[in-house]
Amino acid sequence: MYSDQCTTMDYEVTPLPSEATPEIRKDAEILKAYEVAVRFEVGAGSDEFKTFARVLGYLLRELPSPKARQAVAKQILRCGEDPQALAECGKMFVDYHISLFKQNKQYSTPPSSSGWTFTCIKESVKSQAEESSPSSNIRQDALCRDGYCCIASGNIDYESALANPSLRELHGDMESTEAAHIFPQSLNRHIKKCHNQDEKTNCLSSAFAILDMFGHSALSEELRGQGIHCLENVLTLCDGLHKNFDHLRLWFEPIVVTQRFRQTGLQDVITLTSSDPENLPLPSAEYLAIHACCSRVANLSGAAGYLDRIYRDRDEIRVLAEDGSSADLLEYLLLPLGQAALTIPQVQPRGNLISA
Repeated sequence: MYSDQCTTMDYEVTPLPSEATPEIRKDAEILKAYEVAVRFEVGAGSDEFKTFARVLGYLLRELPSPKARQAVAKQILRCGEDPQALAECGKMFVDYHISLFKQNKQYSTPPSSSGWTFTCIKESVKSQAEESSPSSNIRQDALCRDGYCCIASGNIDYESALANPSLRELHGDMESTEAAHIFPQSLNRHIKKCHNQDEKTNCLSSAFAILDMFGHSALSEELRGQGIHCLENVLTLCDGLHKNFDHLRLWFEPIVVTQRFRQTGLQDVITLTSSDPENLPLPSAEYLAIHACCSRVANLSGAAGYLDRIYRDRDEIRVLAEDGSSADLLEYLLLPLGQAALTIPQVQPRGNLISA
C-alpha cells in the first residue's frame, strides 16, 4: 500500500526563475549550467528557442537525483553558450524524452510533397507502429487489483458493475475505465542496444538511453517486450483521465515518507492498495515519478504546447512545404521509427554568443 498526490492541470508556461534551487546550488557545475540556460532563454530570438531553454532549465530544477541533474548539466556545458547548440540540446530532450510520454493517439496518413511521395516512409511507419500486444488478462488483473475502480476518481468500472451487481452497492458513480500504461506501449520501438561504452556515452540511440543517463538503467530490461504490460506499468483510469494522463495533464507525485501519492490538479491524496499484493503488484512508484517529472517539465517549459502544434500539423497538413518550413513535422513523422542513432554533439566551449 502506498499513496500519491494526483494532479490534473495545465501548468502555465513559466520563465526560468533567476534564482536556482538549493539542490542546484549544491553543485557548482550544475549551477553554472542553470545560469547558461537562464541566459539562453533571455537572449533567445524565437519562441521555440525559449521553449528549449526552459526545457534545459526545468530539467535541472525538477529531476530528483544529483546524477540526473549532473548528466543534463554536462550536455548544457558542452554547448558553451552557443544558442544553436543549446537549442539542439533542449530539442533532444523534447524529442527523445518528453515526446515519449506526450502521446497523441490519432493517426493519419503521412503527408506527401508535391515533388515526391513518401511511400517507403509510410510503409516503414506502418511496420514500426505495430506494438507488442498486451496480455488478454492485463486489464482484468489491473481492475481486480484496483478494486474495480478508477484509481483517481474512485468511480466504479461500468462493465464490472453490470457483471457483478454487488459492485453497484459501492460508493461512487459508474463509468468506463481503461488500462493506462505509464510508459507507453510504443516504448519498445525505441529499444536499441549500444555495443560498447564509447557508443553508449556518445550516441544516445533511443529513449532508453536518456532514461539510462538519468539513472534508470534497469528499465530497458524491465519493460522489454511483454514487460511493457506488467502490472507495475499499468493503472486503471476512466476514459477522460486516461487521456489526460497520456497528454501529461494528469500525473501522480509519490509522497515518499508516507508511501502515498498526490494527484496533481485534483489536489487529492490517494492511497493505492492491491487486493493481492503478492500476485497483483502495485504500479511502480519509480515509473510514476518519472512520468510526473516529465509532465512538470513539459508544462512549465512550454514543450507540451510545442508538441501539440506538431501533432496538429501532422493531422491537418496534407502536403509538405517545398521551402522546408515543414521540416519539424517531417522529423516527428520519422522520429518514432527509432532507427537513426541520436548523436550528442561534442561541442567545445565557445564564446558568449547569447545576448545579454
